[in-house]
Amino acid sequence: MTEPITAQIKAEYDALTSGIGVAALRPQTWIELTGEDRLTLLHNLCTNDVNRLEPQTGCEAFLTDVRGKVLGHVIVLCGPQSVTIETTGGQAESIVQHLDRYIIQEDVVLHDQTQAWHQWLLAGEQVADLLSKELTVLLPEQDLQHVEAQLQSIPISIRNVPWSRYPCYAINSQQQQAAAIEQILVATGIKSCLPEAAEICRIEAGFPHYEQDITDSNLPQEIDRNDRAISFTKGCYLGQETIARI
Repeated sequence: MTEPITAQIKAEYDALTSGIGVAALRPQTWIELTGEDRLTLLHNLCTNDVNRLEPQTGCEAFLTDVRGKVLGHVIVLCGPQSVTIETTGGQAESIVQHLDRYIIQEDVVLHDQTQAWHQWLLAGEQVADLLSKELTVLLPEQDLQHVEAQLQSIPISIRNVPWSRYPCYAINSQQQQAAAIEQILVATGIKSCLPEAAEICRIEAGFPHYEQDITDSNLPQEIDRNDRAISFTKGCYLGQETIARI
C-alpha cells in the first residue's frame, strides 16, 4: 500500500519542480573505466553505440547477458581519459565481475568509485538561473552533457540529467567535500529536500531504477527506453541477436 504524501514532501516536491531544490540521492554505483580499449569493451557489452561518444557527452544503455536479459540500466559518461558507468546503488560488485569476465587482452582497468564520490540532484524551474550565477562555466544544455567546474573553489562535475520533467542537474564531488558543498548550496537559498521528494520526480519522468523497476528477467524493450538506450544499427554486442529479433 502506498504511503500518503506528507505536507513536507509536498513542499519539497514543489521546490524541485516550480522552484529550486537540492536532494542527496539514494546511493548510486559508479564504475570508472580507463585504458585505451575502455570504449570498445563497453561498446561490445551494452545496447547503445558508446563508440560515438565524445568527451563531456553521455548516453543511456542496458548491460545485457547472452540471452539479451538486462543486467543493468546504466548512464555512460565519457571523459577525456576515462568512461564512467553510473547506475543504481548496490551493483558495483556484479557489474565489475561482469565486465572483468570479458577483459582478456584489452587495455582496460576497472575502478569502483562508489565510495569515493557523492552526488546531489538540483531541480526546478529556477535552477538554471541560480547555478549560472554560482558557476564560472556554461551549464550543460544537452541531455547527459557534463562539464567540470568549481563551486567556491571546490572541484565538481555538473551534468544535465533526465530525472525530472523539469530542469534538472546532477552535481558530483569527492566524498570528503560533500558536507561543504551541501552548506554552500543551502546557503544560496536552495531548499534541502529528502530523497522521497526526488523519487516522485523520477517516477513522473519515467526514469527506471534497476531492481526496483527492472530485473534480470526483463528484456530491454520492456523498459520503454528504446530511443534513449538502444541502438539498432551498431552491430554485434552481447545479447544483440535476441534484442534485434524483438
